[in-house]
Amino acid sequence: MDLNNLPETKHYGFASACPPGSPGRMTEGPVNQKVRPSPSTGKSFIHDHQLSMNPCTNPTIFYNHGQYVAHDLGPRPQPKLAMQFSYCSTPLYHDIQPPTFLSWTDDILPRENDPPWENKTDERLLWRGSNTGMNYNDGTRWTYAQRTQLVRRMNEMNGTEKVLFPPGEVPNEYRDSMVVGEGVDMSKALLNPAMMDIAFTGYPLGCDPAYCNYLETLFEWRNQVASNSKVVGNHKYFVDVRLSRVRSSAAHGSWHFHRLMEMAGRAGSSASSLPTLWSLKLPHTPNGSCPFILLDISSLITGNRWIDRIQPWVHYVPVQVDYSDLYDAYIFFRGGLYGEGNHDELARKIATAGREWSRSFWRQEDMTAYFFR
Repeated sequence: MDLNNLPETKHYGFASACPPGSPGRMTEGPVNQKVRPSPSTGKSFIHDHQLSMNPCTNPTIFYNHGQYVAHDLGPRPQPKLAMQFSYCSTPLYHDIQPPTFLSWTDDILPRENDPPWENKTDERLLWRGSNTGMNYNDGTRWTYAQRTQLVRRMNEMNGTEKVLFPPGEVPNEYRDSMVVGEGVDMSKALLNPAMMDIAFTGYPLGCDPAYCNYLETLFEWRNQVASNSKVVGNHKYFVDVRLSRVRSSAAHGSWHFHRLMEMAGRAGSSASSLPTLWSLKLPHTPNGSCPFILLDISSLITGNRWIDRIQPWVHYVPVQVDYSDLYDAYIFFRGGLYGEGNHDELARKIATAGREWSRSFWRQEDMTAYFFR
């Protein structure tokens, strides 16, 4: 092959990285950000988390993550490969992912800020973070950035949300055969204040002064919360939302997840269990990441070096990037408005397993061994 006389490449943008005929490249054309697919209407949960993170197998990611919606088309294929290191990477890239000690922490201190699972009293789904990930102005599609979608949707008061409520008091031998149905339309004004504790912190970023003023009126901006505070430690559930710009923010994502896992699994001792529902962005805990016992609910599209060594639905709970299953996955564990039909013990087990995994396989010596192996 003559590298100086290669065939002309077609410019499909990000879709160029997908195999022909795959869901992300069903047609020989680029991803068209100006023609968005219709929102998902059916109910589904993640079966294979790594496949769900790949826009070639799950093309809805192209339209619901700042990594892609920030671009009209995306980069064209390059004829020459260059080695690149990054903390984490989307499946479209093949970066070398070294471990890093950036923001690494061994445990939550003081320990009294992280009570045992059964002593945690706040069962609302928690998230705090900044509006990072995209530029905010009239010329960008910032309304489709994942953090923006999360904060807006979980704070809406108008309209209804169709949610699946778990069966109430049903004998255990019949629970597995119960059909939950197609969902119940719940008023957002009743659902969101009772179940969600999700907000931006500080002040708007990535915008000119006039547009920042607009964002200040559009969203509620709360004070930052220390990741080892009693406020965080008293929560059972935390949603993990990754930043949109994968390469620049990946370090935060990796270590935020580590701290969440430690926070999540401290059952039997003083720690919080928070089942993690995964988002498709790099996560930002309240002012950082920490090892509490909590159920980590995560939505992400980026994989780290440890992604093959951890199990969804065992160590954390995965959710889709468009949040179409977030309410349902969270309510399965938390239960209805009064906790009816909850699976609290299962949530505790997942949170405990996540923490134990983090404490056993995310030690400094584990990262050192991975780096030199």
